[in-house]
Amino acid sequence: MLYAISNTLNHQMDIETLKGILDNSNRINEIGYKILLACVATVLTTTLVKQAIKKWRLIYLLFIPGCITLYLSLNKNDLVNRNYVMAVNHYKNIEQFGKIDLKIGAANKELENNIKLANENFNKTIEEINNSSNCQYLFLNISLIIFGLWLFLYIVYFIFFDKLSQNEK
Repeated sequence: MLYAISNTLNHQMDIETLKGILDNSNRINEIGYKILLACVATVLTTTLVKQAIKKWRLIYLLFIPGCITLYLSLNKNDLVNRNYVMAVNHYKNIEQFGKIDLKIGAANKELENNIKLANENFNKTIEEINNSSNCQYLFLNISLIIFGLWLFLYIVYFIFFDKLSQNEK
C-alpha cells in the first residue's frame, strides 16, 4: 500500500519535470523550423550561386546533411510530445490504482501487479522522453555545425574569390 502512494508522489514531481522538458523541446522545434526557413530562403535568394566558380558551388551540398539532421531533430520533438501524453496517462493510472489501493488494502495480488505494471510503463516512458530529448538536442547541434561550416566557407569565398569583391580592390 505504501508502495503505490510513495511512487505516486514521486511521479507528480516527474510530471512537472517532464512538462519542462516538453516546453524546451517545443522551443527547439521552433528554432529548427526557423533554421529550415532560413535555409530555403538562402538557397532561393543567393545570387552568388550563379556567379560562383563550379567548385565553390559544391558548398551548397552542405545543405543536404544539414537539412537531414534538422529533420531528425524535428522528428524527435514529435516523439517527445507523444511520450509526454503517454506519461500523463500512465500517471493517471498509477494515481487511480493508488486510490483503489487505499480503499481495499494491498491484499489483492492483481492490483499489486497492475500498480507495478503502471510504474514500469511510466518509467519506460520517462526514459523514452529523455532519450528523444537528448537526440533532439544532438541533431540540432549537428545541423548548426554543418550550417556554420557552410557560412564559414561562404564568407571565405566571398572575401577571397568573389569577382565582385576583387573588382572593388
